[in-house]
Amino acid sequence: FRERCGGVERASSEREAVASATVWESEGGPRAKKGKPLSLGEGFGVRVVFRMDSRTDSFEIAGRQVGTAAPLFVMAEIGLNHDGSLDRALTLVDEAARAGAQAIKLQSLYADRLVAASCPPPMHVNVASLRDLFARYELDEAAHVAIAERARRLGLGFISTPFALDAVDMLHRLGVDAFKIASGDLTHHALIARAARTGKPLIISTG
Repeated sequence: FRERCGGVERASSEREAVASATVWESEGGPRAKKGKPLSLGEGFGVRVVFRMDSRTDSFEIAGRQVGTAAPLFVMAEIGLNHDGSLDRALTLVDEAARAGAQAIKLQSLYADRLVAASCPPPMHVNVASLRDLFARYELDEAAHVAIAERARRLGLGFISTPFALDAVDMLHRLGVDAFKIASGDLTHHALIARAARTGKPLIISTG
C-alpha cells in the first residue's frame, strides 16, 4: 500500500483497497481501456487525461461535458504556484479565466500528513525538512473557499488534488466540482475510495 516517505498515511487494509475498486465501479466512473487519450502537457496551462468507458462517452464537470466528442476541457494547474499566498492564488484564477480555461485546479495538502518529519529536504532548498518545505504551500479552508468563489464568479470549475483523507472531506464540504488523484497516489486505495464515495467526477493520473 501507499506509504509516504517513512509512512504517515496508508490504506488500512486489503479489504479497504478492494472496497475502493468496488465503489469506483458502482459509481459508474470511467475505467481505463485501450484507446487514445486526450493529454495536454503539465504546467499552468495544463492537463486533461481521460479514457472513456465503453458504456459512457462523456461525463460532466461544472456543467460542461467532458468526453471524446465534447469541446476541449482545459484545467489551469495552479497547483502549488501560489507559494502559500492567497492573493497570488486569486491572481492565478483571474489569469486562468483570461486565458480561456474551463476550470482551475489546486493541490490540497497538509504537510504533517504528507511526509514524515524525518524526510530530508532537496539539497538545493534551505529548510530543515521536506515537511517544512510543503508546509509553506498549505492553504487553509478559508483560502479554499475564497479561491472557489473567485473561480465560480468567473465561470470556472473548481477542481483540486487532495493528498489526505480529510482534504477530500474538506473539498466535498466546499462543493468541489471534481477530484484529481495524483499519479503518486495511484495505489493509495483509501484516498481513491474516499473521493469516489462523494459521487463527484474523479480523474486519476497514471504518471
